[in-house]
Amino acid sequence: MKDPAVAVPLSVAPGAPGTRLSPLTLSQANLLVAMLAGYWGRKGDGPPGPDVMGRGLLILNALAEWQKIVNGFHPTKPTATKIAGHENEKHRPHFHG
Repeated sequence: MKDPAVAVPLSVAPGAPGTRLSPLTLSQANLLVAMLAGYWGRKGDGPPGPDVMGRGLLILNALAEWQKIVNGFHPTKPTATKIAGHENEKHRPHFHG
């Protein structure tokens, strides 16, 4: 069974500048995430397990956050939304004890 293509801004084989990148399959994207955590994918290795995938996702998240910093991304403070007639930042639960 073939994996469906996943829209990931990477390419398995980069082409010439200006050419369209081929999307990765789900298996290819998972393999790249696992490789971030040290998975080698040798012939005798089984598929990456949940611990390796979890570590790979943590590393990928750190890399994405670092890229945001490098690119000058500055998150803005979210605006308060109203819940049950109160603003989030002003509404605090009252504890009587």
